[in-house]
Amino acid sequence: MIKIESFHHYLRNKRMRLGYTQTKLARLVEVAISTISHIEAGEYTRFPPEKVHRLAKALGEDKDKFSALWIEAILANQKEKLYKKIYGWGSE
Repeated sequence: MIKIESFHHYLRNKRMRLGYTQTKLARLVEVAISTISHIEAGEYTRFPPEKVHRLAKALGEDKDKFSALWIEAILANQKEKLYKKIYGWGSE
C-alpha cells in the first residue's frame, strides 16, 4: 500500500522501475516534462482528473484506487502547507 506522505516518492520509484524517463512518462500522459517533475516533487495541484487517469494507466495502476490516493495526497500536502503557514512548522 502507498503511504500518503510518500506518494510522490512512490510515483518516482514506480516510473523508474518501469524504466521510464520523465520525458517518456510525460509523453504517455500527454503533459509537459516539467509537470512530471513537479508531481515527483510533491506538487499535485492543477492536474485535471483525466490526466490523473492517464498517469494511472501509464503506471499500470487501477484508475479508481490511484485517483483516491491522489486526492488523499493533495489533502495531506495542503494540510502540511497550512500547518507551516499557521504554526511555522510541519505536521510531523
